[in-house]
Amino acid sequence: GDGVRSIAKMEAGEILTITGQTETAGNRAVVITSSGGLNGSLKVADSKTIHIHANALTLEGAATVVDAGATGTVNIKTRNGNEIVVGAADTLSATLASQKLGLDQAELNRINSGQLVLGDTASAGPVTVAGAVTTAATTGDIRLQTGGNIAVNAALTVGDAAATKNLSLN
Repeated sequence: GDGVRSIAKMEAGEILTITGQTETAGNRAVVITSSGGLNGSLKVADSKTIHIHANALTLEGAATVVDAGATGTVNIKTRNGNEIVVGAADTLSATLASQKLGLDQAELNRINSGQLVLGDTASAGPVTVAGAVTTAATTGDIRLQTGGNIAVNAALTVGDAAATKNLSLN
């Protein structure tokens, strides 16, 4: 199907936005994989921003695959106000309204940022912590935000087992 096949090298300091949507039950809107190094990863200059807009997302590989640096920001939100579920896999569906963007612990730990923002205050799409997660310190502070409801139904420890990072709800 259609989608991002490759992205040319970006100049240092640019903001990177990736957008994807699928209405096929077996496909993810955005898949970012890395076999190590920079092969397949998204990286911007430290203190810059990566935006990912998708209703289904896979971050896989042995290395960091989304890297905004220690002071940068990674924003992940859905395209159509769908739910974001922390601690769970994506819910894939041919019906766009039934899709859920899931981020499990392994995916969260593949993000390097000063701050990870999940959701969008302009959207009523809910944000739910459905499974227990302990993020890596390199994932950064986490902000859950929505114009709808936030439900914390499981433990979310931010910044390793010692909780060295901050969690905010907006």
